[in-house]
Amino acid sequence: MRDANTPKVVLFPRRRRAATCSKPLTLELASKAKTMVIQLGMAQHVAAAKLELNPARVNDVIHGRKFHAAPFAPIQDVI
Repeated sequence: MRDANTPKVVLFPRRRRAATCSKPLTLELASKAKTMVIQLGMAQHVAAAKLELNPARVNDVIHGRKFHAAPFAPIQDVI
């Protein structure tokens, strides 16, 4: 039996996994990210926000860890 001064234990529902926040990285998005950051000098986090990507994926493209052979996208397609 509980003591009157003992607080009642409240059980919370299990936490759910967060929904994915970004689109899957494709060759087209990698090309656009590469052009935005390298040719236009845009910050990686700004390019990621404009492309709705995780900033880490943009960093992976810039440093060649993903889609290392991705060509630069035409500038008029990026703007």
